[in-house]
Amino acid sequence: MTDLNLNLLGSDGGLILQTDDLTLADPSASLVLDGIVIADPSAIDPETLARLQERYGEKLEEILATFAGSAKNEVDKHRQASDTEFYFTLAFQTREAKDEFLRKTGWVDLGDKYLCGELVANRMGIPMTIPVPGMPSWTVSRKLQELVGEDL
Repeated sequence: MTDLNLNLLGSDGGLILQTDDLTLADPSASLVLDGIVIADPSAIDPETLARLQERYGEKLEEILATFAGSAKNEVDKHRQASDTEFYFTLAFQTREAKDEFLRKTGWVDLGDKYLCGELVANRMGIPMTIPVPGMPSWTVSRKLQELVGEDL
């Protein structure tokens, strides 16, 4: 069995995790084992599965299961981080009309072009119940690190 040496890179279309044997691509969620791209671990053909089992032994099932869980989490984080449907626009015919609106609503101190929705809702007395997500970050799951035997 081969020990895996992992490296972590960015999410801008580049690699997240790489070794000579194992690669986890960015949130399109592909795993590459021995040059074989695996987007869905449950769809590996029997011949390829047998070859990978021979190479990785008992760890293969756990690596694939861990990847599937990590991939889903990364896809969810990527979707949330790249979702562009989180804003709307109020438009006025002139800058003066916009400025008048901001003065009359008391929102001038919140900005004159881009206003934080949570601050506006608070100012209007509207309780927001949807939690605000933290900044996304790329991580390699602890379980995958343990399987690989590397401290990332």
